[in-house]
Amino acid sequence: GNGVAFTIGALSLPAGTKPTLSGTVALANDVSVSGFTFNPAGSASAITGTSVGGTSTISQNTISLSNTGTAVSLTSGAGTINFTSTSISQSGTGTGVSIGSKTGGTVSFDAASPISVTGPGSTGVNLTSNTGATITFAGGLTLTTANGNAFRATGGGTVTATQNNGSIVNTLTTTTGTALNVASTTIGAAHLTFRSISSNGATNGVILNNTGGSGGLKVVGNGGSCSSSVTCTGGAIQNAAVGVSLTSTTGV
Repeated sequence: GNGVAFTIGALSLPAGTKPTLSGTVALANDVSVSGFTFNPAGSASAITGTSVGGTSTISQNTISLSNTGTAVSLTSGAGTINFTSTSISQSGTGTGVSIGSKTGGTVSFDAASPISVTGPGSTGVNLTSNTGATITFAGGLTLTTANGNAFRATGGGTVTATQNNGSIVNTLTTTTGTALNVASTTIGAAHLTFRSISSNGATNGVILNNTGGSGGLKVVGNGGSCSSSVTCTGGAIQNAAVGVSLTSTTGV
């Protein structure tokens, strides 16, 4: 089945052992989760947290889903949650990362915590109404969806996504879904940086609306010429009703 969720204060194993959990870990305050492989089935999530306080660390884990659930689902609270050396992937029709209604604190994914979403009909990263919270992505984003949104951050808070365009790369690719939507959310001083952003057939390819004055969107490509959608390494927004919509934004 979907497994059984359980609440933990500290959960870890000695080095060299990484058992597979088929259920959900529900975070409590000030927790540490280390050394697991998560592979829940059905509609289950791997990591969830509601109103989590304090400081929690999710380290040296492998989160690998191919289902209709959400790999990481966090709701409300003002705690700090740090993902370190933890890879996250969703190859089913579910969601990679969903964070909503946090009133403060931070959620960070470090340089060794890549996020990959590749399932048809999936949703990549969904951030909603995180007033007062800061969310940072530093490990690389490979978000490829069909009709789902690749990266959405709306309703408050601060967000950044960094890359080095070598070992760590951020890409957004959709067909009819919106590739990037940041609205009423501050882009932090470290910017939202992507190698490429692509969509084909979306109502809106890229939306930036009221993103503050700290940072901006950077699409850097990977060299070469840009004479067609095939050769543009920075991606292509094609067949959209509105390709790129910019309102009260800066640093683009």
